[in-house]
Amino acid sequence: MLLAFATTVLLIMRLVQSINAGDNGNLFLDLCALVALPTRKIPELSSTTPAAADFQEILKLNATLSDEKWRKKFEKPAEGKDRLKYEQAGATVDEIQKLRWDAWTKVEDDLDKEKDTKATLKKAGIDGYTEHEQKELSGLLQPIAEEAAAAYLQLTTAGAADQKLTADAIKTKLLRAAYGNGVTTLTELTLEKLKANNGNPTSRTLLCGADTPVPTKAKTLAAIIYCICAGDKGDGSGNFKVCANDIPDAESTSANLNNAHTDTAAIISKCPDGPSTELTAGEILTSLATFLGRGTAKTNKVIFGQLTNTDCNGSSQSGLCVVYKTTAKSDTAAVTKAEWRAQLLEAAELIAEQKRRNAEITKLTNGVADLKKQAFNLQPQLQLKKKIQQAFSQLSPKVQPIPIAHKPQQKEECEAIQKAAGCKKNEICKWEGGEAKDGKNCTLNTAAVEQQATKADKNGAAGATASTGCERHGTNKEACLADKKDDKQS
Repeated sequence: MLLAFATTVLLIMRLVQSINAGDNGNLFLDLCALVALPTRKIPELSSTTPAAADFQEILKLNATLSDEKWRKKFEKPAEGKDRLKYEQAGATVDEIQKLRWDAWTKVEDDLDKEKDTKATLKKAGIDGYTEHEQKELSGLLQPIAEEAAAAYLQLTTAGAADQKLTADAIKTKLLRAAYGNGVTTLTELTLEKLKANNGNPTSRTLLCGADTPVPTKAKTLAAIIYCICAGDKGDGSGNFKVCANDIPDAESTSANLNNAHTDTAAIISKCPDGPSTELTAGEILTSLATFLGRGTAKTNKVIFGQLTNTDCNGSSQSGLCVVYKTTAKSDTAAVTKAEWRAQLLEAAELIAEQKRRNAEITKLTNGVADLKKQAFNLQPQLQLKKKIQQAFSQLSPKVQPIPIAHKPQQKEECEAIQKAAGCKKNEICKWEGGEAKDGKNCTLNTAAVEQQATKADKNGAAGATASTGCERHGTNKEACLADKKDDKQS
């Protein structure tokens, strides 16, 4: 009789602890929000194409204004042949030329197409400018072109990293969290893929966990939503609805996972549609935190869902749940480093990084666009430069000649000549040695000096420059050589 009483009490306790319809409703909605993430509008990485087009225009203008000697480096060796690739000179590698060579050859290809139209020159408003003016424009363009090259380099060197920040890359992370590898839509979820992406369990208990504790093998959100929401076909013919009343009757049993993928797809199909707004990193983190907050800590385990008896077998009298073991510190990694959780966190991080990168791309793109405007509006700068040069020329004082009479070195120069022929050829010197051919007989011709001084004054008044050194001797080579003696100015 005592045994019968104990049995009755146990049955009553089980009835009281049984799971009710809708008990996992909040978890269902939390999981729906996470599973729906791949279907949300995912932000795109900003394009660098506009900056590339603007930079190409700057390069075309720069090449157009460059001299022929430089441009010959990029000529085709023959009609129909490709332009030459960069080749280093000996052991020296010009890193800048090597880096920019392909861009320069592409520019020449583009310019070949507009030889007859002169489109780039006309766009810059400099068609018909002289060669000298084009050289001046080239000088004005160089700092602009270099700044544009530096900005464009920042855009392009991050190419490999940028590939990880695309909407497709982010969506891949979210799909892996939801379904695992090899599934891009819910319709592609098969039993084989469901098992393979969740540790290949052979029964529902091994997939979802048990009270012992037996930890879940679930690595995807799809597996978790199955464990928490799919009833057992043997429990009321599978019509026990712990998550939502409109979920179809369960087709799988706890003994095996046959039709588990069908039940999973049926459950997810009843999830509410996600917002139409663009997905943010904050939404992912908030949805994840909300779901994790539903976990119930028990001795040596954390339970998501309802566990009233031995295991998460889908029965209303036992459990619709997943179990994470927490017996040892190392066990906690099962939930803190769960595959689905890691993929969600990585997706959130990529969206945040993409936002930072988009701001950088926008800044650099706007910078290159502004530099292009400057490059194609150089005429005012050239005209201003000419006006400044003209103004300085007018303000500069005229160089006044120093009268020859005021140059005491002339006397010494004449006296230093010891050849009669050299002395006689120097118009400011006089040979006092008669018929002698050499000797210290050369003196300063003061009359000639005064005459030259008068002439220099007149020339100075007219803006001429007085001759110095060899220039004043005209074709008198010996006098010039005498001038150079003892390091005199030539």
